[in-house]
Amino acid sequence: MAQTSLEEYTRNKKTPFFVLDIDRVSNNYKKFRELFPEFTTFYSVKTNPHKKILTQLNSQKSCFDAATIGEIKLLKSLKIDHSKILFTHPIKLPKTIKAAVDLGVNNFTFDSLDELLLLKKYAPGKRYFLRILPPAEGHFYEYVDKFGASDEDVHSILDYAVENTIDIYGMSFHVGSQTMQIEPWHGTLSFCKEIFKEYYDKLPMFRIMNIGSGFPASYRNLNSPSLETIAEFVHKEIKDFPKGVTFWAEPGRIIVADAVILVCTIIKNVQRIKNRWLFVDMGVYHGLIEVLESRGKLTYPVICFKHGEKITYNISGNTLDPDDTLATAIELPEDLTMGDKLIFKNVGAYTYSLHSNYHALPKPHIYIDKILDS
Repeated sequence: MAQTSLEEYTRNKKTPFFVLDIDRVSNNYKKFRELFPEFTTFYSVKTNPHKKILTQLNSQKSCFDAATIGEIKLLKSLKIDHSKILFTHPIKLPKTIKAAVDLGVNNFTFDSLDELLLLKKYAPGKRYFLRILPPAEGHFYEYVDKFGASDEDVHSILDYAVENTIDIYGMSFHVGSQTMQIEPWHGTLSFCKEIFKEYYDKLPMFRIMNIGSGFPASYRNLNSPSLETIAEFVHKEIKDFPKGVTFWAEPGRIIVADAVILVCTIIKNVQRIKNRWLFVDMGVYHGLIEVLESRGKLTYPVICFKHGEKITYNISGNTLDPDDTLATAIELPEDLTMGDKLIFKNVGAYTYSLHSNYHALPKPHIYIDKILDS
């Protein structure tokens, strides 16, 4: 940004728009690598698939977690080597597996015996990774038992692999996006440690432990453990794994969340019977769908360029949908009015691609620039 302030930068731009700071993405990735130096890092493409982000991370030697054929094709279109791609969705049609093989993918996640047999048939000779159901989750997004093999299934699948000489290359788990506690990593890694000890000699290729994602970012009214705290704890847990086991991780949110801001304009400041409302030209269906997905638990820090006495607002999007509420009980200056700008911070995860055409509203423009403090 050539301007001297964020206020000047936003003044003559049509809202709503995002600002993506690639340098911040790069620095976040560097920090993650510094805290997890022995881990192979697979950036979670679904978190933010902007081509500038993928290209930057590829230049920093990142690998990539892709959950769909579309994401794999996107990576390939950017000349990202197929050897750096991990196909992480554990449930796939035969034609999907064959398409991935045709695109050169070598690494496949599965979570059931049926899926393993499909991989053996349609992706023979590739590397298979068993996703397990964590004993505990982070209790922000509840996956319940949707993905991952249970304790009993883990043993039956690995026993089958031993009996039928099928190479299983490792194991993975996902404690849940935006995990808010340390405990899920503790229980899951303790379980995985015992599995590796049990099958280490039985499965000679069984040498990779993928701890997945879940590394939390900073949002309004959420107190989550720092990346430093998680890294320290994880390293204590993995030191007792059998010799020769290597480690992978799939960070997403922690890499991109604070690298994007959203700028929108106030349409009206109005007092209703129960609440004071700010109506803005941006809605949850046009990039902020996580507010709905989290049932309002995840909301973004919001700032403005006025500094008067503060009152409590709810912030509404610009549709007629009753659920189109961007934030509740947020403190902002009383004198906000039509034309004033609001800046939503830390919106880099699950926003850029989550845009519907609801109410025929356009997708916000995205600028590639430095993010300045207000």
